[in-house]
This record gives sequence, C-alpha cells and structure tokens, in this order.
Amino acid sequence: MEKGKWSRALVELSRWDLEHNSKLNVGALAQSLLDYETSKEIDTNYQYVQKKIEEDMISPVTATIIRLAIDGLYYSELLNVAPIEKKLREKVLNELLNMTK
Repeated sequence: MEKGKWSRALVELSRWDLEHNSKLNVGALAQSLLDYETSKEIDTNYQYVQKKIEEDMISPVTATIIRLAIDGLYYSELLNVAPIEKKLREKVLNELLNMTK
C-alpha cells in the first residue's frame, strides 16, 4: 500500500467536489438534517473514510486533521460562513496534500 494514498484521494476528491458540486452538497446537507436514514448513511460513509485514512501509513492524527480541515472547507462553503477565495482554497488543499507524504 502506498503511504498517504487514501488521504490524497480524499483531498483530490474534495478539491473536485468543492469546485463542481457545491449546490448539490447544500441539498444533501439539508436532506440529512431532515431524514434520519440519510444522516445515518452519511455517518456510515464518514466512519469508513475515517478508518481508511487512519490506516494510511501516515500519522492517524495528521490524517484526521486533514479530514477535519476538509470538513471545515465544506462547511464554510456550504453555510457561507467566511468562505475563502478559490486561490487560497487551492493553497490550503495543496498543503493538505503535502501533509500526506
């Protein structure tokens, strides 16, 4: 297994998703607040991702910091709470990638 592979994939997927699916993500968030089954499924998926990045041959703490930073980017964007400019977001994501090595 390649060191940091899952964590890098999470960063790259999030980069693409933040750029292309922001409106869809707002809908999914709203749905999860209204429907227990959707919320439960999202939690199950997050638990799976968390497990994989913890086993990613990098520090589990570093991997979790990466995931939580990505969560912060999503929530900032989705909830329009001090969203950062695209250039800065790219720099943040690049730094997260560096943390996977």
